[in-house]
Parts: sequence; structure tokens; C-alpha cells
Amino acid sequence: MSISIHRQLHRLVTEFVEHFNHARPHQGIGLRIPARFDQDDHPQLGRVASTPVLGGLHHSYTRVANLN
Repeated sequence: MSISIHRQLHRLVTEFVEHFNHARPHQGIGLRIPARFDQDDHPQLGRVASTPVLGGLHHSYTRVANLN
């Protein structure tokens, strides 16, 4: 494999692990996100923003404060 393929593979795996641990709910822990497991997940007001992950294969959703 060439160096560029290794770099691309590393980037894809790193992006997937980041999404898996910081954005994706897990059934085994009550549909909570592992990186935020200790935080309370109370609904908030505000617009929901979508960020594509892995070239749009998955999406990560976050709340964005309303700037009124």
C-alpha cells in the first residue's frame, strides 16, 4: 500500500471512532453517548444542526443556540 492510502485509511478510521464514541447513541447504555455518559441529556431549545461524517455516510446532530 502506498503512503497516501495509509493516510486516507487512518483518517477514515479516526473519523469513524470519533463519531462512534462522541455522537452515536449506544443501546447497551440506555441510548446514551459514551463520551457524554456522565452528563445529563436534557432536551434543550435551539435549532438542530447536521454535520456529515465519513463523506455523508453518517451524520452527527448538535443543538445550536438561537441568536435572537
